[in-house]
Amino acid sequence: MVENNTDNIINKQTESQILHAIIVYIAELKIGKVIRNQVGGYKGSNGKYIRYGTPGESDLTVELDNSTINLYLEVKSAKGKPTQKQIDFLERQKNRGNRTAIVHSVKEVEEKLKEWSII
Repeated sequence: MVENNTDNIINKQTESQILHAIIVYIAELKIGKVIRNQVGGYKGSNGKYIRYGTPGESDLTVELDNSTINLYLEVKSAKGKPTQKQIDFLERQKNRGNRTAIVHSVKEVEEKLKEWSII
């Protein structure tokens, strides 16, 4: 049996690596503004934890040029699963008329963009 090295490489990529590749891919398409959303926090000078971002918010927002529709992409590794907050966020955005997807690769993003007639 011949092993597919491309699939092995994709399956071994971290979420961060996949996210970076998707950002580059979308930016090079020049279809709109790519926004990297982050959630986290840090300890302030007073010792208190300061949070930023919105828990559940998608990893990427793409504000499409000449459109009122945005894309919300939740990026996961090959074995990654979305949290309930992430699923809820994507559902809210979809109900507002935006396009949403949970993606695991650049190829999946390309397929969604074609399905949505964006490329």
